[in-house]
Amino acid sequence: MKLKILQILKNKQGYASGEQISRQLGVTRAAVWKTINSLREEGYSIEAVPNRGYRLTGKPDILSGEEIQIHLQQAGLDRFVDTIAFKRKTDSTNQMARLAKGQQPNQIGLFVAEQQTAGRGRRGRDWQSNHNEGLWFSLLIRPEQGLAAHFSRMPLFAGLCAAEVLNDLGVNTGVKWPNDLIAIASGRKLGGILTEMIIEDTDVRSLIIGIGINVTTKSFPENLRNLATSIFLESGRHFARIEILMAALHRFAKRFPTYGDFHWLADYRSNCLTLGREIKVLPAFGSPWTGRAIDLDDDGELLVEDANGVRHVVRSGDVSVRGLLGCEM
Repeated sequence: MKLKILQILKNKQGYASGEQISRQLGVTRAAVWKTINSLREEGYSIEAVPNRGYRLTGKPDILSGEEIQIHLQQAGLDRFVDTIAFKRKTDSTNQMARLAKGQQPNQIGLFVAEQQTAGRGRRGRDWQSNHNEGLWFSLLIRPEQGLAAHFSRMPLFAGLCAAEVLNDLGVNTGVKWPNDLIAIASGRKLGGILTEMIIEDTDVRSLIIGIGINVTTKSFPENLRNLATSIFLESGRHFARIEILMAALHRFAKRFPTYGDFHWLADYRSNCLTLGREIKVLPAFGSPWTGRAIDLDDDGELLVEDANGVRHVVRSGDVSVRGLLGCEM
C-alpha cells in the first residue's frame, strides 16, 4: 500500500484527499493516515491540509524500495531489472546478492542499501560506506551459460559504464585500471567497483557487480583526506542518489547487450588514466618494480614496459598499481 499511496501523491498535481485515496485503494482512512506517517518517517515532506488532503512538497534525497520501483517504471528500466531488494542497513550489497534466491537465468537483480557496515573493495580492502552520503548497489546477473573467461573483462566494462555516467553528470572522471573511478581535477577516488563470479566447473552461475560512489560526502577521515573525494566536492552540486542510480542502470542497460563483442574496450582505453603513465607494480610475491603502462591486451590485462624495454602482462588479481607521487589512484 505504501508504494500505491506514494505513486498517487507523486502523480497528483494538487492535493489528494484521504477519502479519495482510501476509496481508490479500498482501505480505511486510518490506514491511509498511518501510511502517510510512515512515509514522513522515511523523510518525505507531506503537507496535510484539512478539507483538502495530502500533498508532496520538495524532492528529498530518499532511497527506498518504493522510490526505486517508481523510478524504474518511469524510466522504462523495469524491463531491464527483474527483481529489487532494498535495505536501510546491511553488511554489503554484494552479500545481499550472493544470498539471493529465486532469480532465474538471464534475469537481473538490483540490490541497494542506504548504509553498508562491511563494504569491501578489491583485494579485501575496507570500503568506507557506513553512512547515507553515497550510493551503494549491486547487480546480480545469472547467465544462462557462459565461461569464466568470457566475463573476465567485466570489471573494466563496469568501470567504463560508471565513469561515463559521472561524466554525463558533469564530473570529469576517468578510470584507474582496472575500475577505480578517479576525479580528473583532483586525482582523488570518487568510487570503486567490486565484481565477483560464482563458478561451477568452468561456467559462471552468477555474476555480481558491486558499485560504490561517494555522492554528498563533505569530508573524509584523515587517512583518506588526500585519497578520496565525492561528487559534491568535485562539482559543488547536489545530486539525488536515485538520479545517479537510474543513470547508471540506463547506461548498463544500453551497453550490456554489446558486452560480448568487446568493441567497448576502445572506449575503455580512451577513459583509462593508467595508460601512458609511469607506474609502480606491487606483486603479491616478489619485489616492487616500476615501468610504463603502454596498453591493454585483448583480455583487458595491463601491458607494462619495464626499464629494460621488456613487456609484462600485469593482472589485477595479484598486483596493485599506484601513482608514483604516493597518491593511490
